[in-house]
Amino acid sequence: EIDDILENLGRLYGNMNNLSGAAECYDNLIEVYPNWVRPHKARGIIHYRLENHRKAVDDLRFVIEVNDSDYVSYYFLGMSYSEMGQDERAKWYFRKAINVADRFPNNIEAKEIRADCCFELENYDESIKGYMEILKQSPKDKFILNKLANAHLESGKNKQAKRFYEKACKIQEQENRTNGGIA
Repeated sequence: EIDDILENLGRLYGNMNNLSGAAECYDNLIEVYPNWVRPHKARGIIHYRLENHRKAVDDLRFVIEVNDSDYVSYYFLGMSYSEMGQDERAKWYFRKAINVADRFPNNIEAKEIRADCCFELENYDESIKGYMEILKQSPKDKFILNKLANAHLESGKNKQAKRFYEKACKIQEQENRTNGGIA
């Protein structure tokens, strides 16, 4: 069906970093299915990545009106408002994302969103705790190691930051060797 094709094409464009192509696919889906939440969420995140923050807010607010337990949308709303200089509103959405993510204690994505929001709220100790919990399940996740290093750096724990940056680099080097030097 055309809706599956457009949704998959939108994801493919997003994965290929063709964000305007992805947005166009989601525009077409929303034109045909204006109340379908998934393309609004995907397009909202794409608009955030394109720095179209007002459009991101419109789509993501639609998502949370339909599904108030979508912690990812709350997070990206916070990020969009932060980019627009609306810090108090951004903080409200980060706190809301944390509260909603706490309802899913066994979900790794929820744990990451929670830790990311704590970072954005400058609660670095809580952010570090969250990233460390994720590393227990995924000890070679270079992205989480990098986020953990950033949280340590921001909290003034330079020695720990260095240690986690070095771990992330080591994993990347191993991946490069495994992939024949292709990054």
